[in-house]
Amino acid sequence: MESQEFKRQLVELREIITEGIAYFSAWRGLRVGDEDSAQALNRYRALFLPAQIALKSQALMQFAMVFDKHPKTTSLRNLLTAAKENRQSLTPHATEKDLQDIEQKINDSASLLRRLKRYRDTRLAHHDAIVAGDTSLPYGEVNKLVEDVKSMYDLLAKGHDRSVTSFEQLARDAERHTSEVVRIMREERDKATQKIAEAQMTKDEVWYFAYGSNLNMGQMMNRVGEWIVSKRAILKGYKLKFNAHSSRWGGLTANVVRTDNPDDKVYGAVYRIFSEKVDVLTAYEGPEPTDITVEADGVNLKAKAYIFKTSGGNLPEAYLNVMLTGLRQHGYPEAVIE
Repeated sequence: MESQEFKRQLVELREIITEGIAYFSAWRGLRVGDEDSAQALNRYRALFLPAQIALKSQALMQFAMVFDKHPKTTSLRNLLTAAKENRQSLTPHATEKDLQDIEQKINDSASLLRRLKRYRDTRLAHHDAIVAGDTSLPYGEVNKLVEDVKSMYDLLAKGHDRSVTSFEQLARDAERHTSEVVRIMREERDKATQKIAEAQMTKDEVWYFAYGSNLNMGQMMNRVGEWIVSKRAILKGYKLKFNAHSSRWGGLTANVVRTDNPDDKVYGAVYRIFSEKVDVLTAYEGPEPTDITVEADGVNLKAKAYIFKTSGGNLPEAYLNVMLTGLRQHGYPEAVIE
């Protein structure tokens, strides 16, 4: 093989590998590990399930081509054979050991490569043909093979003309774009969930956001009795302050101050209660409730909260203990409580 032909086939092989990495990275991006993302994609499983299967299939077919043994094909095997026969001319910047390392990696993957070939033969065969043998291709093995392919190609390319191919950027781009699709699907699912949650609420029910002593479930039980459901919630664009005077507690109690800074957060809880209970809470709290929007389980909820006039004084330890107990009851970690 002449040097010019070797270079041409290197470029062609790079394109084969590049397409394989793009398919593989997109497939890997859709192999979501968290239940939240999986549920979001399952809403459109008629699209994403075939997409996963197709991306995996195309990736495997591309990498099967990389190791094709047919003498007339462009493959890593054939280029390695040519380089071993004429190292000084075709890979002058590679050592004998570099070529041996490539050959060793191919030999180490012999079992996987046999299964990969069977998989390709099965895909290319007629429907009435039978291809014998194991075609199982576990993700972990394929992932390792992809990394080996990149390193083997780089050894050959560097050995030929010291060129370097940035496969990593391609993989990152493919995974980033796929992750962005997954994120959009999660947001779409959350919006749908929010609409369902709002539709399920009757006109006689409201969300109440607690951030002070009403976080304490015992206190809430004494004040309003049973509630329908409660969950952790975050109020964004506000800061927690202890500047509201309470004659009941004999000092300062919690309050929220609006900042409109999305990085400012108040950790609390929402209680789903009957509307008639709001009047009961107002009798305890004092001011009329304010309409706010909080985030709970990744979904925005319209809720009511009590916001007080600011005052000076001291924070009663008993009040703080009741409030911190409430945060723990709602499952907040110590890092948040501190």
